[in-house]
Formats: sequence, structure tokens, C-alpha cells
Amino acid sequence: MKQIPAALLALFLILPVLPALSEEPAPKAAAVDLLEEFVSKLEAKDYPAALKCLRLPPGMDEAKGLEVLPQFIERKEISAAGVAIIVKSGKFGKLAEVWNPERSKSLAEKAGVDLEQCYGLILDPAEVAFYWDGSKMQIIRCDDVGKLKQ
Repeated sequence: MKQIPAALLALFLILPVLPALSEEPAPKAAAVDLLEEFVSKLEAKDYPAALKCLRLPPGMDEAKGLEVLPQFIERKEISAAGVAIIVKSGKFGKLAEVWNPERSKSLAEKAGVDLEQCYGLILDPAEVAFYWDGSKMQIIRCDDVGKLKQ
């Protein structure tokens, strides 16, 4: 009986595992993690950390971003309870497929990003839009998540 060279055997054992090692986290998992982190930082009033969860639109500087962050909780744009509801029951997918295509296009243009790299988590009347650059998710819109009720 012929022996398989050790290097060839190792190659057969490693090849099936390589794709799993190189895959980026799934956009939905990244979106959920980011949304939970965002609400946690907002509730703790850690606005500099919360700001890192957002992709600010072109022309908005960090100072203005920090100024508007407290309003997310005050206006019920987001809450921990609302995040739990939208994560459990919302529809996730490419933004233009789960939300109004024209509004999706307009939002991507205003955010200065490629629509094909945008995702949405939608549960009427709430919506969260994300930009995914292949390695990092950023929030580009968060609306009415804090108004969701069980």
C-alpha cells in the first residue's frame, strides 16, 4: 500500500477549512452587534464611542455629530427595547430590497456610499440603514426604533 506524502495529506485536511478562516462576519451579525453597541453607548451617554458606530454624512464634522447624539434617545429614535424587537422581528437584507428603493438610493447618495454596500433592518415604522465596507459596518440611518412596542 502506498503512503500519501505528509504534505499532501495536510493539504487535503486544511483546504476545506480555509474558506471559513477567511470569511468576513455576516453582514446581519455585524449589523446587530453594531446596533446593540450603539444603543448601549448612547444609554451610557458615552457619545464619543457612540459616534464611532455612525458614518457621518459628507460635510458633518465630529462636533456636530456629538451634538446630535443625545437626541437619538430623547426623540425615541432608538432604545434597547426597540433594538431587541427589531432584531427579533425585523427584515434584514440589501437596503433597496427591504426598504423603498428610491429612498434607499437617495440615502446612499446623501451618505456618500455605494447603495450595493448598504443593508437595512426594517420593521414598520422603524428602519435602520447600514453601510458595509466588507470588514466594518456603520449606521447611516436610525429612525423610530425607540417607538417599537411588543
